[in-house]
Amino acid sequence: MNKEDPRYIGNKCWIGIDPGLKGALAFIPYEDHRDIIILDMPVLQIKSGKSIKHTIDAASLSNILRTVPIGSQAIIENVHSMPEQGVVLGRNTYRGV
Repeated sequence: MNKEDPRYIGNKCWIGIDPGLKGALAFIPYEDHRDIIILDMPVLQIKSGKSIKHTIDAASLSNILRTVPIGSQAIIENVHSMPEQGVVLGRNTYRGV
C-alpha cells in the first residue's frame, strides 16, 4: 500500500478496532485529532453451495495495519455474546478476533 492509497496511515496514532463482521477500524493521529480515518472491517464473501458466507479478510486487514507506524497503540473491543444472543453470535464474532 503506497502513500497515495486513502487507506495509508502515515502518522503514529491510536487505533480502535471493532473486530466483528460489521465492525470497523478507527485511526486517530496523536498529533492532529481532526484527521480521523474510519474504515469498515474488510470482509470476504465466500460462496458455499447455495449460500454466501462472510468472513474477515485477514490479508486486507493485515495490509491496512502494516501502514501504521511502529509506536502506535491499538485498542480492541472486548467482544462477548449476551445471554439472549446465544452461542452462534459469539462464535461467529470471535472468528474475526
